[in-house]
Amino acid sequence: MLIARFVSLFYNGEGVWLVGEKPDEARDNGYWFYKYLVETEGIKNAYYVLSSTSADYQKIISLPNARIVEPSSFKHRLLFWAALYNVSSQPLTDYFSSYRRIISLRKKSQVNVFLQHGIIKDNLSHGIDAEGSGIDIFITSAKREQQAVIERLGYNEKTCALTGLCRFDNLKPNASRSRTILVMPTFRHWIMAQNGHTATKEERTKFLNDDFCMRYNYFLSSRRLEAMLEKYDYKLIFYPHYCAQPFLDCFEDPGRTGRVVLASNKKYDVQKLLIDSDILITDFSSIFFDFAYMKKPEAFYQFDEARYRDGHYEEGYFKYREDAFGPVITEENEMLNWIESRLQDNAKMEEKFIQRVDNFFAYTDQNNCERTYNTIVNFESK
Repeated sequence: MLIARFVSLFYNGEGVWLVGEKPDEARDNGYWFYKYLVETEGIKNAYYVLSSTSADYQKIISLPNARIVEPSSFKHRLLFWAALYNVSSQPLTDYFSSYRRIISLRKKSQVNVFLQHGIIKDNLSHGIDAEGSGIDIFITSAKREQQAVIERLGYNEKTCALTGLCRFDNLKPNASRSRTILVMPTFRHWIMAQNGHTATKEERTKFLNDDFCMRYNYFLSSRRLEAMLEKYDYKLIFYPHYCAQPFLDCFEDPGRTGRVVLASNKKYDVQKLLIDSDILITDFSSIFFDFAYMKKPEAFYQFDEARYRDGHYEEGYFKYREDAFGPVITEENEMLNWIESRLQDNAKMEEKFIQRVDNFFAYTDQNNCERTYNTIVNFESK
C-alpha cells in the first residue's frame, strides 16, 4: 500500500473512477452505479473492482468500455490512491481494512463516496463515521435516515447526500405475478462462520441448535404452509443473508414439499428475487426497503427480537411497530395467518403500509443513479 501510494504520485488519476462493492460480487449499488457511468454517461476511464473468478464477471465485462481490476492487486492499490473518484457500496476502508490508519495519506483532490448497501435504520458505526472513515459523500435515501447519519456519525447536509440508492433504479412496480413467496432473514453475530465462507463442525453444531435455525426449519416444514402453497399454487424461496449462506444445508429436510426452495447466492441474484417475488418475509434485514419501494406486501418475523438487539444491532430511529411497511410477527401460527390473508387478497400491500412507504422515501422514481452522479461531480472537495 505504501509503495502504491508513492507510485501514485507519478500516475495521472484525473478523471479516473474506481467503483466496487464486495470483491466477488457485482449486484449492489456499486454495480448499478458503474453501469450508469459507462452506459449513460459514457465514462471510459472507470474501473470496477471484481475477482476474475466471480459469477458476475461477465455482467461487467459485457458493459461498454468495461475495465476490471483484480481485488488487492497492485493495480487496485494504485488506483485506490490515484483515482479522482473512489466509489463503493461497502465502507471504503473495507478495500484494505488493515490500512485504515494510513487513509489520511490520500490526495486532497480525491472524492471518496460511500454508496451504502442498504438504508441505515439501526444504530451503526462500523468505521463509517465522518471523523476517521475518509468518506467525503455519504449516500442516503430518506430524510429521517439522513438526519440520523448527520446526528450520529458527524456528517452535514453537504457531505450526507439525499439521492436514493442506485439499485433502486431497477425496482419498478411489477404488475405480473410469479406466485412466489420470498423468505430472506438476516444473519446473527453469535452464529457465524469465522472465515465467512465455510463452517467448521463446531460452528455447524452451534448453528443447528440455535433458535434461529430451529424456528425457520419448523416454519419451512410446516404442513399448513405446504397446504397453502398447494392450494394457491405458490412456491417459497428461502434465501438467507450472505453471512448465513455457509449454513444453507442446515435447512434441508427430505420430507419437505418441493415447493420450498433453498436458494444459494451462487445461483440466485438478490435483486432479481426481490423483483420477481410477490410477498416478502424477513426479520431485521434492510432489504425490506427495496421490496417496499415496489409497494409489495411484507412481514417481519421477529421471534428473537430481544436477543437480536442485545447481541447484534441496537434499534435506531426506525421503530418497526410504528414505521415498518408490514406487520411485526413473533409466532409461527400468526405468520401463517398473515400469509394466507395476503394470498387471499392477490398479494396486495395494505393501504396503510402504502402510505408509510410514500411518507418515508425521499424519491420513488428511477433517477437515483443520475442524482448520485451529479452530486459527486459537483462536490467541492476539501
